[in-house]
Amino acid sequence: AYPFFFTFIVIETIFRFITKKTQSLHIADSIASLSAFIISTIPYMLARSVELEMYIKIYQRYNWIQLPWNLPRTWWLCLFGVDLAYYFAHRLGHEINLFWIAHQVHHSSQEYNLNVGLRQSFLQPYFTWIFYLPLATCIPPSIFLVHMQFSVIYQFWIHTEVIDNLGPLEYIIVTPKHHRVHHARNPQYINKNYGGIFIFWDYIFGTFEEEDEQEVYGLTKPIDSWNPVSIQLYSLFESIKRFYNTLGILDKLAVWWKGPGWCPGAPRLGHKAYIPKVDPRTFVKYDFQASFLYQYYCLIHFILILIASQLLLQPYVKVLGQTMILSAIGFIIFSLYSFGILLEERSHAPFIEYCRCSLYLFIDLYLSSSYAGIASWSSSVTVVRTIFLFSCFTWITRGLQIMIKKKNNSL
Repeated sequence: AYPFFFTFIVIETIFRFITKKTQSLHIADSIASLSAFIISTIPYMLARSVELEMYIKIYQRYNWIQLPWNLPRTWWLCLFGVDLAYYFAHRLGHEINLFWIAHQVHHSSQEYNLNVGLRQSFLQPYFTWIFYLPLATCIPPSIFLVHMQFSVIYQFWIHTEVIDNLGPLEYIIVTPKHHRVHHARNPQYINKNYGGIFIFWDYIFGTFEEEDEQEVYGLTKPIDSWNPVSIQLYSLFESIKRFYNTLGILDKLAVWWKGPGWCPGAPRLGHKAYIPKVDPRTFVKYDFQASFLYQYYCLIHFILILIASQLLLQPYVKVLGQTMILSAIGFIIFSLYSFGILLEERSHAPFIEYCRCSLYLFIDLYLSSSYAGIASWSSSVTVVRTIFLFSCFTWITRGLQIMIKKKNNSL
């Protein structure tokens, strides 16, 4: 599905420019969102899907109701069952802080576009799988897997401002209009519209909210960073600090199992009056703009990492050795971190990026000498080498300029 996702991201971006719904590319936010996507796929490079693995184990032991895979009712039951399980997994992802630590990554962008649909946490699969296990008592794993994939693909397209009202469908399925409300930080929109495919779950369980005010997107306590490592771990570190600063063992434990807005003496989900009010007309997004060269440099190198992780590494995970897989994952995370600090123009970013490019060339040299035919088989590899060589020269020069400037300022 990855080519499908990226194709529609490009189409949406072009359409937004043509219709003047956006004036800039928001390169930094797009890279941050897609970096989160790459990080979220890393667990699947190391092991099988937690959801599918546990589902199969439960199905093999506790398949109490035998439903034929070729009957329509089995497929319909699975469709509604998966979506209902998703509703509760999603709802508790907002209402239990331990789960929110993972899910907040998806809500951390102050933009709302298809890129955000891929902005996920690497921890998310480890918190959601348990909600689907009851289906294993009757639904074959093959049908479950099909509906899980359908759910993921369906939820991608609803992350857009391009599509407005879909008429009568608004009462049946989750639409972009519904999901925009869910992603907003406006006080009246908090903890609303959890549905994945069908919106009637929200009507049934009292969590539906109509879109009647311009949304302001993002977290009530913004991260304000393009660094994907910070985005992934921000809420975890904040929760650990709250845990240590909270008095009493029961209140300490409540930091994890009550809502992310909870504090001692407050209701389980916190006081709604404490949610910061926002005015869409005056709200200022975090939009630190690195220089033109920094942004497009990061875009070019990010595309290389995206291709390497999704098209080159993932398909060959089973045939590569563990050392090579772990080394590749380490280099990917290091690269995404480097892009993040470059886009924030941190003073140490040029030195980190120089080390990254040098490390790539060292690895390339090692592979070329140790595995003849692997690292030098294509002319495209020569192009990549040239890009990294030029990048090394650029960043060592930039680093020396920064050192000379600091030295002159200290005199």
